[in-house]
Amino acid sequence: MSLLAPLLACTTTPTGTPPLGRIAFVAENSGVPETWVLAFPSAAPQPLATAGTFPGAPDPQETDALLVSSTDVAGAHREQLWLQPLTGGPARSLSIAADFVRNPAWSSDGQSVIFESSALSFRDLYRSSRSGGDAVRLTDAAGGSFDPAPSPDGTTIAYASSRDGDLEIYAQALDLGPTRRLTHTPGEDRRPAFRPDGGRLGWLATRDGRARVWTMAADGSDALALVDDTRPLEHLDFAWSPDGTRVVLVEQTSPTALDVVVVDAVRRRELARVTGGLNETPAWSPDGEWLVLSSTRSGDRELWLVRPDGTALRQLTDRKGADWLPRWGH
Repeated sequence: MSLLAPLLACTTTPTGTPPLGRIAFVAENSGVPETWVLAFPSAAPQPLATAGTFPGAPDPQETDALLVSSTDVAGAHREQLWLQPLTGGPARSLSIAADFVRNPAWSSDGQSVIFESSALSFRDLYRSSRSGGDAVRLTDAAGGSFDPAPSPDGTTIAYASSRDGDLEIYAQALDLGPTRRLTHTPGEDRRPAFRPDGGRLGWLATRDGRARVWTMAADGSDALALVDDTRPLEHLDFAWSPDGTRVVLVEQTSPTALDVVVVDAVRRRELARVTGGLNETPAWSPDGEWLVLSSTRSGDRELWLVRPDGTALRQLTDRKGADWLPRWGH
């Protein structure tokens, strides 16, 4: 099937804003992961980077794609962080190669990238300038530090760390100021993400053996579950909407079912749900009018578009091999 028909069906939806910007994603139609880009209103995705690459968060300056490369040569696995111009040309390295280079996140001004690396330890956080130079080490913890989340005002990072035993959420100033522990529970706490205005911090909190999305004030106070739900399910991932009023999450409802759920972050109630197969890696459009997600609802793993109210569900790609991990930027 052609990519053209499903995309045009979406862009001609009679109400609301058509999808805008560009989506970088992992395409495996060649049998190995590559980074491709689909720029609206074009109907045809184009390759951006070579085999073994995975896209990171969209560039706030809208000029480059943040990529993690993964290679296996002579039995050695190596990962590295790169900046690839969206208009083409050679990529620039932002990190040295290591066994693990994961979870890169942009500072709010787009001048630097914070990421986790095993270059000098089990896993710690580093900051690299987009203009080059050596990476600055931000943490040094025997238990490891993971999942960096820069604050919207550019002063702080929140992250998960096992330095005191199990995984907890910590925060520290980006200028290497003091570290504050924000959670104190026996279950794992991980994947912090600031609300776009910086007022609250979301994270995945494991309570009673299941992970759920919780939120708290930026200083660690006023912690509460995003939704009051006693069903035997688990949250695997989540993302704030651009205006911070909604959260999209991935909810495992059975061993063979993953739903994408939109929740009102103020009233703490469900707004919409995408079911059918495995639905994962949702990402908001920059204007908050659309969601893109990967889904197996048509058989192969493809990208789908949907309104945050659950309407206008449309298949965006139809290609041999899996399409997944979408990142939507301007």
